[in-house]
Order: sequence, then C-alpha cells, then structure tokens
Amino acid sequence: MEYHLRAAYRKAVKVIESCKNQEHIEAARRYINNFFKLYSTESRSDWGNFQVRVADDLLVKKYNKLYEKLDDKQVFLSE
Repeated sequence: MEYHLRAAYRKAVKVIESCKNQEHIEAARRYINNFFKLYSTESRSDWGNFQVRVADDLLVKKYNKLYEKLDDKQVFLSE
C-alpha cells in the first residue's frame, strides 16, 4: 500500500502545481481530501454529522504536506 500512497501523493502534488486560479485550488482541495479518504479507514467513533477517520502517521504527514503546498500555491496565485 505504501507504494500506491506515494504514487497518489506525487499525483496530488502535480494537481496542486497545475492550479491556475481559485477554481483549480478548490478542485485540488477536494482531491487532497479524497486522497486522505482513500487511504484512511472509517472510525467507529460517533461525532454526529462528522465523519471520523483513522490514518497512520505517514498518511497524516503526506496529507498535511499537501495542504501546505496548496496554501503556498494559493498565496502565489493571489499575488
């Protein structure tokens, strides 16, 4: 699974790098959330309307890094 996770991460980085406007940023945000959802598992915890997911440390690290890259790209596009 780690190989697939890394390949999906590289594709997510490419999606972020290809963003040219705010609509692309929002699409990349959805892509990142789907990336997380695909490689995490649903928790049995009940938080009302919120979906709780369980993820290993590598996935959390990659997910956070993708959001950092997306934030940087959004700042770059707004300049």
